[in-house]
Amino acid sequence: MHLLIDALTSKETGVIKSKSEIKGIGHRVVQGGETFRCATLIDAGVKQAIEENNNLAPLHNPANLTGIRVAEELFPGTPNVAVFDTEFHQTMPPKAFIYALPYSFYEDLKIRRYGFHGTSHKYVAINGAKAMGHKVEELNLITIHLGNGGSISAVEKGKCIDTSMGMTPLAGIMMGSRCGDIDPAIVNFIAQAKNIDCQEVDAILNNESGLKGICGMNDMRDIHDRVAEGDKLAKLAVEMFTYQVKKYIGAYFAAMGSVDAILFTAGIGENDDIVRQGACSNMLGFERDYPTAHGVLMKKHNTMPKDGDSVLVPAPAFPIHVYAAVIAGASVIRLSLYSEESFLGQIQSICQALYPRPKLVMLNYPHNPTGVLASKDFFAEVIRLAKKYDFMVINDFAYSRITYDGYVAPSLLEVEGAKDVAVEFGSFSKSYNMAGWRLGYCVGNRHIIEGLSKIKGYYDYGIFSAIQVAGIVAMRDCEDDIGEQVKLYQQRRDALCEGLERMGWEVERPKAGMFLWVKIPEPFSFMGSIRFAVEMMDRANVAVAPGAGFGQEGEGYLRLALVENENRIRQALKQMKKCLSEIEREMAEGSFSREQGHH
Repeated sequence: MHLLIDALTSKETGVIKSKSEIKGIGHRVVQGGETFRCATLIDAGVKQAIEENNNLAPLHNPANLTGIRVAEELFPGTPNVAVFDTEFHQTMPPKAFIYALPYSFYEDLKIRRYGFHGTSHKYVAINGAKAMGHKVEELNLITIHLGNGGSISAVEKGKCIDTSMGMTPLAGIMMGSRCGDIDPAIVNFIAQAKNIDCQEVDAILNNESGLKGICGMNDMRDIHDRVAEGDKLAKLAVEMFTYQVKKYIGAYFAAMGSVDAILFTAGIGENDDIVRQGACSNMLGFERDYPTAHGVLMKKHNTMPKDGDSVLVPAPAFPIHVYAAVIAGASVIRLSLYSEESFLGQIQSICQALYPRPKLVMLNYPHNPTGVLASKDFFAEVIRLAKKYDFMVINDFAYSRITYDGYVAPSLLEVEGAKDVAVEFGSFSKSYNMAGWRLGYCVGNRHIIEGLSKIKGYYDYGIFSAIQVAGIVAMRDCEDDIGEQVKLYQQRRDALCEGLERMGWEVERPKAGMFLWVKIPEPFSFMGSIRFAVEMMDRANVAVAPGAGFGQEGEGYLRLALVENENRIRQALKQMKKCLSEIEREMAEGSFSREQGHH
């Protein structure tokens, strides 16, 4: 307590000037027995009642009392309040809390189901209902607290009617190191077989069982890593864990008759989508809900990432993918996209090291500006990571139909389970020659799209209905025209590539998209991409996009568009060649400044 006070009042790290600013002290007390049904102001009688319940929680209540007495000594006259883990569960009916033992055991020894994690279940129920736009008294909820310890409660119209933990926290689902529900006869069987007493068996059931007992680990993050490596016992541990959670959910469905929502909390409950998915799979009428995000590229980040959140973006990046996150107040972490393996490794490393974890990974394949492609296996691994680390995925799929040499661009949504965490955006601008009409589509996770629908109209008042009709006509009647259009783009690509190659440029022909991403050749690289673009504009009347406009990773490159016909492309090549010859001559004469950025 002295250390705590010193930290609170420290000039360097403290949050208060002196301990006199503390006007009240709250104490979490594990076991309140049947005496306490709400938070209680502590006096001598309350302390005596807590002490009388020591036999029900011999490891916790004495320590809780010590904390109360020390606080009273250090803060004389300051109110102390006890909040009990068991209080929320005191609304359970006798049919739920009485054990099928001689009834005198309940009367004389107070052996019954008490339940724990009550403060967590109560908080989650009230605030979950609020998030749904209801009062907790209007709903039937199942609250699931999954940490190293775990418990599940049935909350009917704001009151707990059943909970998984029992007289002690050992009962219920399997936990980090606790066994959960087992056949009681096992205790005596182990004691006789191992020649140990019941206390030793109790220590095994509390400290060496559960996840730890099955696979040797009690941290679910490590267990998932072992599952990915093919560890059969780790896989069994996860399957057992999710199965037991699912059984309790099913039981509480039956007990309440109907359920409006299932709410997860605590370390595993909040962060582990694999567990949530396993626990809630195949539940008719229920879908897992994710934090809603985005609106359309520019708008997409505004419904989820906020100040302090982070978004992962491949780099070089189309500017809106970066600045949409910045405008929303999120920080951007740029990941090099040239290697799939490296890109995936960067995502995993950041998710393991960063707290809070990233909220969103923004993809753009086929990529603008580089033309880099993604495989279906790559998408599958991104989705796996998204579920493991609980982030959402967006793929800007604008160039899905503009592909060459027989290449077919895979959709992110081809991956099984992608709709659980991802959406994909498409554009009419490219496939249907509707540039400037601002018409597109979003497909994928229903809840993310609902988030989009809530804000889209407020940004642009919706799309003019005639344009929407045109989009319908395009999809219905113009599919055959896309192939002919792609042939034109491929012819332009080949004409531009051949012309640049004749000029001595190294060119990689893209298999998708409407651009070439080319490195500035020697001896002109010293200019940098911006000065090179300016020289082309001023001297050759040719517009190229400097790579620096797509981030520092794009420096030294140019993006050349395939939006002009072949004749204009060939004319542009002639003018570029003439311009570069002039610059070379001036460089030889010494009249051309070699200072980067000079103009």
